[in-house]
Amino acid sequence: MENGTYKYDLEMSTPLGKRRGNLELILWKDFLNGYLTMFTRTFPIREGKLDGSKVAFSGEMKTLMNMLPYKAQGSASSSGITLTIETNQGRYSVTGVLTEVRRD
Repeated sequence: MENGTYKYDLEMSTPLGKRRGNLELILWKDFLNGYLTMFTRTFPIREGKLDGSKVAFSGEMKTLMNMLPYKAQGSASSSGITLTIETNQGRYSVTGVLTEVRRD
């Protein structure tokens, strides 16, 4: 993937059903940062890394009950993204469709 900002519409499978959100990845060389919106709240991602099509990052999501630290890894392409998000409450599969690309 080239340097730029990539926005994805996400769907995460949880025990309580599908949850929808967004991911904005800002790529610069091998580094990435951005924002994850899930459970109607937006939080920055941390420790982002890019290696070819493989992405990895961490952060925290706020659920209805508490803050939920997570680590995500997966692959991104020009059409979509697939992630596995690991938390202390379980592992979740996330898929996403690319909706916007900006070359800054």
